[in-house]
Amino acid sequence: MLIRWRKAQHYFIVRLSQDLFGDWVVTRSWGNLDNNLGGCRHNLAPDHQQALELVEQIRRRQQARGYQQVD
Repeated sequence: MLIRWRKAQHYFIVRLSQDLFGDWVVTRSWGNLDNNLGGCRHNLAPDHQQALELVEQIRRRQQARGYQQVD
């Protein structure tokens, strides 16, 4: 799963994947299109349902901050 958001020159990307150990990994990447500033954060979830709940929390937070989801 890959979800992308944008606001002006800022972007935010969430990836949901499963690693080789069976853990679910939620990866957040963010930055600015005008410069090389940004970052990345990984969170492990013990099961798929908890990973989806984390993605939903992130989605609500990004909408509250004015980001628009990009298809």
